[in-house]
Amino acid sequence: MNVKNKKLRALCVGGAGYIGSFTARELLNKGFQVAILDNLSTGHRGAIPNGCDFIWGDYGDLTSVTSDLLSGFDVFFLFAGKINVEESMKNPWLYWNENVFKLINFLEILPQKAFIVYSSSAAVYEPQNFPLNEECDKKPVNVYGVTKLAAEDVLLRYCELKELRVVCLRYFNAAGADLEGTHGEDHHPETHFIPSLCLYALGILKDFSIYGDNWPTKDGTCVRDFIHVLDLADAHVKAVDYLVGTDNNFSCFNVGSGCGYSLLEILKCFQKILNRELNISISNPRDGDMPYLVADISKIKSVMGWQPRFGIDTILETAFSWHKKFPNGYRC
Repeated sequence: MNVKNKKLRALCVGGAGYIGSFTARELLNKGFQVAILDNLSTGHRGAIPNGCDFIWGDYGDLTSVTSDLLSGFDVFFLFAGKINVEESMKNPWLYWNENVFKLINFLEILPQKAFIVYSSSAAVYEPQNFPLNEECDKKPVNVYGVTKLAAEDVLLRYCELKELRVVCLRYFNAAGADLEGTHGEDHHPETHFIPSLCLYALGILKDFSIYGDNWPTKDGTCVRDFIHVLDLADAHVKAVDYLVGTDNNFSCFNVGSGCGYSLLEILKCFQKILNRELNISISNPRDGDMPYLVADISKIKSVMGWQPRFGIDTILETAFSWHKKFPNGYRC
């Protein structure tokens, strides 16, 4: 299979969500035929780009997703699953079911020799106070990370069983919106730092806290690596080029900016964009949080030729532009 002489058919599972819908747009721009499979439990019809076929269904429900359906596609992007760290600590069964057991159901009916780009997470790593590369110890400190690591292991086993080719992209913190501010991040409830900060600045959220100021970091707040969602979508397309051209059946890559910012530093950058200060409180740390999470992205840069294009200012500016235009998200 060669991307240069064949129009690939891509199925974005969970593609009505934030990262999935951005990736679907990028795939369309690159000439792919794209369909989205989603049960809309957290995704939005309004996020689905024009030009995509939409299939309603739950990827782990074999009554709505069949082998005949899946046989029509060449590459599968797996975005579906649960992502809230705090929720995972309170309801681990939900996360095992959504992130692991449903994945197994899906892989059971997947065609032989399929190509998969899987949405993994930096939460699989043991926390360290230095940039994490792909060989660092995998010792998740929260249930979400445990289930993502288990899902990676499941995918590895099915590579052997079904001759699959799989790339796991270990996301750091995706953020931002498109450059026109017409498509962005919309969760209900919103738990991510940058969109919550935007909604607080607009008066939509009445309370906003930084969780902990006594972490072992330079200013006591957590340090995170924020990657623009457009850069993340680009990494997915490059992952397909890699799959087509490699003999490796299973590979993992970090996808981040390679830069760490404390939450207080993010706040200061945002206040500069607003040209005003915000009244931010400090609350207790959340169960399952990590003090320092920054990517070493040398592997994806050297192997795929990918690198981030947008910095933290663009992330904040585009996110705020989106939320100003669509304060109620895709429900507007």
